[in-house]
Amino acid sequence: MTVSFGYNRAETVKDYASPEKLIQLLVDAVSRGGNLLLDIGPTPDGRIPVIMEERLLQMGSWLEVNGDAIYGTRPWRVFADGDKVRYTAKGDAVYAIALGQPGTKVVLSAPKTSKETSAVLLASGMPLKWKAAGGAMQIEIPASALLDLGASPATVIRLGKVL
Repeated sequence: MTVSFGYNRAETVKDYASPEKLIQLLVDAVSRGGNLLLDIGPTPDGRIPVIMEERLLQMGSWLEVNGDAIYGTRPWRVFADGDKVRYTAKGDAVYAIALGQPGTKVVLSAPKTSKETSAVLLASGMPLKWKAAGGAMQIEIPASALLDLGASPATVIRLGKVL
């Protein structure tokens, strides 16, 4: 979580990775078929530092909503679409995970679509409109849905029936 591999009493809050950075590290690792190992170093008296506990709880809150795109997944045929989208897969579903705030349009060049392709915002279950344009899948995210997501470090879109 910091530059040290364990507890370092000289580190301050500024030295710790933000919850956004930690979640993005997790998503990037999982999209490549890996795991994320965080070093949680206890204090000399055995306590977990409050800042580490807070980061773990923040990651857990994101995973409560978006864990389906992480737990039990495998890498998809490509792991990324540029530097802002990562992919995972489970069963028939492909998960496009937009790192950071995606805005009202997400453009995916990797999925090959058909008339049966679907896109659903994982956090709310809201079906999303999409269109094929220029060899890419352009997904519209309503502004109201973005407000509901708040400052999520990553937004997950579940894609169905893509090739």
